Amino acid sequence: MPLTGIKVIEACSHVAGPVTGTIFGDLGADVIKVEKPNGGDDARIAEVPVWNGQGSLFQAINRNKRSITVDLKDPADLAALKKLVAEADVFVHNMRPGVAESIGLSSADALSLNPRLIYCVIGAYGTKGPWNSRSGYDGLAQALSSQMSGNGEPRGDPLLVADWTVDKGAGMWAAIAILGALFRRSTTGKGGIIETSLLEASLFSRDSAFAAYLASGRVSPRPGNSSPHAVPYGVFSTADRPMIIGCAGDGLFAVLAKLLGHTDWVSDPRYATNAARVANRAEVDAMIEDALASRTRDEWIELLGANRIPCAPILDTAEAFAHPQVKALEIFQSPPGLDMPLVSAAWTMDGVRPVIRRPAPSLGEDNLSVLGKQAVQKEAPQRAL
Repeated sequence: MPLTGIKVIEACSHVAGPVTGTIFGDLGADVIKVEKPNGGDDARIAEVPVWNGQGSLFQAINRNKRSITVDLKDPADLAALKKLVAEADVFVHNMRPGVAESIGLSSADALSLNPRLIYCVIGAYGTKGPWNSRSGYDGLAQALSSQMSGNGEPRGDPLLVADWTVDKGAGMWAAIAILGALFRRSTTGKGGIIETSLLEASLFSRDSAFAAYLASGRVSPRPGNSSPHAVPYGVFSTADRPMIIGCAGDGLFAVLAKLLGHTDWVSDPRYATNAARVANRAEVDAMIEDALASRTRDEWIELLGANRIPCAPILDTAEAFAHPQVKALEIFQSPPGLDMPLVSAAWTMDGVRPVIRRPAPSLGEDNLSVLGKQAVQKEAPQRAL
């Protein structure tokens, strides 16, 4: 595997930092997850349902790692952690602002221990500015970045984007930057410092919205399930269930019009070009829905898809899991010893998808092999689930 021999120390909890560690684990690195003795990563018990004694979220994003417990208030444990950092290639953490500095693991401290180290910190709002010391979560970054206000129906309330999209984005950006720093180290021999945050990841997702605002001086309205730039593009009713259609060009629209039995639309100046269709969005969408009412969703998916019209059914989780296209990708893998198909790495290399070599670790299960001592775990505080 491409990162075999690379050692990553992941002192992270929740989602963003663990996603970074999982990416490196999928690439073959030895990822050692550092957790507090009293309960470990909060995601272990914060998310229900529970599978095999651990939260389903924790299982999903902590594969291919080893787990050790470290009490940062214990001098011996802290010394052991610093020794690991001194021997590692990468140290990534999402500790609260000021914590790493207080225990002697600031970027300067860590690089003095190990000049070849890639030191990465994932924060909430970034390392500069009046909010740099505040704690935050995915939804708060969405709110501050304008991502939340840009999501939802035009006349509805702002909506959060689901599934920790910002957290995962920050984790992926951190991994990309770390890989770049490792490549640079291969020629310079020197490590470096990577800093990213939930806010920066969320701002990146809004790059086109900011560009449009600066170009026009206007804030674009929430688009709902449509695109502000292309028509038709959105959710349409059929004889039974809704579907999504996306035609980003005039050629595609001409094919769609023919399949819907309305070749006359193509020659009508109100609909012939995308710009004209955007100006007449409500009328175009209504005409398409009227035509789609003659067949079921699956009939339209088959017909339009066979003619290269971009379209898809709107599936729930269970339906998506069972869809033949999803199954063909073989992206779901059960870890060894655990009958729990998980979404694995979202790529293949030379036609091979990385294997889940081990399930999410139990708390401190690798203390003996990594630290040379048995795990001593304190009872975690009870949480209302």
